Amino acid sequence: MKYYYLPLILSSFFSCHYQNNNEKEFVFDRDKSKNKVDSLINVDFTVVDYEYFDSEFNIKPISSKEFQKKVKVMNLGKRNKMDYTDSIHVLFFDHFQDWDAARIATNQIVSTWETISFCIWTSEEEAKAKGESLGFKFPSLFLKYLETDPDIQWFQERKNELKTGLKKIKPDLKVDELSTKEILRQSFYSSEVRLRKYPHKH
Repeated sequence: MKYYYLPLILSSFFSCHYQNNNEKEFVFDRDKSKNKVDSLINVDFTVVDYEYFDSEFNIKPISSKEFQKKVKVMNLGKRNKMDYTDSIHVLFFDHFQDWDAARIATNQIVSTWETISFCIWTSEEEAKAKGESLGFKFPSLFLKYLETDPDIQWFQERKNELKTGLKKIKPDLKVDELSTKEILRQSFYSSEVRLRKYPHKH
């Protein structure tokens, strides 16, 4: 009887052993992936030299046949109609051969001043004027700069206004303990203008 149960015991042991190893491997890979994404987020993709973009990130001439080859590599199927965002995503993937890099680079280029306006509760025009006055051409890089909590009078005053507003909107949120980056993120999601304009997006 002992020999009869031994294989079951060993089977159970090895099953648990490999399951635990797989769990550890999964956690490790997840942490590794997060570290990779965190690193990519800090990359300025606007200063990289690309084959298919000019300095304004307009797409240089490329044949339909050549472009479809690049689409095929991404396993997206044949796409006859693609907007600018779709197209640069394909070309970024072709350049980096990495999904995360392509996604983050695309988001960095196509981000809008409207998005920034939702973060700092101002008009799109004012957000653009503030960013350009500091030399920022791309809204995403301006936002990244604001997340560092720059010692600029207008921004510090605006940050205090955001904190006051968030305390009223989210009384349970410990606003004074939030980082500047998190304050801007919470302000984006709490923007009344954004919620009115895009009620289906939360």
